[in-house]
Amino acid sequence: MPFKPFFIKNGEATKTKRLMWIAPNPYAQSSFSVVSRELLKRLRGCKTLYLGQHYYEEPRQEQNFTLVSYFSGDHILHYIEVFKPDIILLFQSPAYLTKLSPVLQIIKKNSPDTKIILYMPIEGYPLTFDINPLFSTANQILVPSRYSQECLQKHGFKSEVLYHAVDPFIFKSAQKAKEFIVGSIASHVWRKQLTRTIDAHRLCLDKGFNIHLLIVASTYDFAAWQPDLKKYAEITSPKVWINQTAYLNLPVNQKAIARLYNQFHLLAQPSTEAFGLTCLEAMASGVVPIIVNHGGSPEIVGDCGIYAEISDYLDTYIGKIALVNVQSLADKIIWAHQHPSELECLARKAVERAKQLTWEHITNRLEDLLVD
Repeated sequence: MPFKPFFIKNGEATKTKRLMWIAPNPYAQSSFSVVSRELLKRLRGCKTLYLGQHYYEEPRQEQNFTLVSYFSGDHILHYIEVFKPDIILLFQSPAYLTKLSPVLQIIKKNSPDTKIILYMPIEGYPLTFDINPLFSTANQILVPSRYSQECLQKHGFKSEVLYHAVDPFIFKSAQKAKEFIVGSIASHVWRKQLTRTIDAHRLCLDKGFNIHLLIVASTYDFAAWQPDLKKYAEITSPKVWINQTAYLNLPVNQKAIARLYNQFHLLAQPSTEAFGLTCLEAMASGVVPIIVNHGGSPEIVGDCGIYAEISDYLDTYIGKIALVNVQSLADKIIWAHQHPSELECLARKAVERAKQLTWEHITNRLEDLLVD
């Protein structure tokens, strides 16, 4: 199918759109960073100014965008005055974006012709903070899954789905180690339930199974009730390997992240996700995810994963979160360990399913959405 530049509509050429993209630093490893970087380096027909949260260096010119730092809403207003964008797209969590509601209201009042797009993960329903001041400023809302779309629809807001994707040339299947390894790549926040994964590993060891658990995590939630992950593992399951090299803040090295997946037989991802990018990366790497049937992950994983039971739900600021049943998670890990042929079959299906979500396809979808 020949490429049709998104700024060509109904056969008539218009001026190149000026896009202001506001998101975390694209040279980190968070999902916001990865998605922004991969989309923008493929986006064509658009002059883009990237306002990078937590980017502290000099302005940087990339092939498809100019990266600058910003620290406050005043900076955003300054860049708008200088850059004069046709479109402003903000890609962050709704809880963070609520802080920018006053700024967006100023933009909407002073620059009514500027299109404001909110692209955000919605992890659950109901959102218990006041979302109306934020969402009412948007001309368009994008979400990463149908699950997120349905949650938002219950609040009375329409949205379009823009999935995340994976690069199958970087994330690809490789020979597994002889040792059976369960892995987790996640930020150490309560929602990821890393301590429950450690608890499940302890149950596997107690039943006599030689199963390794490798957790690659970065900690940025320093609330007093958040357990120290290494100390928790030392007490609960001392054989757990924990790599706290703050992968979210590492310099960009997707190949290094891909090599981490290649060590795993299973990915433990029992958290409620708006999409579940690590599930998709794992699938492309021939690694089977263990998830729960809640959130956006099931529509990504489909029948290529293993489903642990849910023990309960927790109503939070960002919506209802599923809590995995530790015993069920342990049982699923043991089943996978004891059924290598069935696991290999799931892994092959996962690789093929992951190929359906490439960055090229998702970028084309973004181009169409920017026109609407």
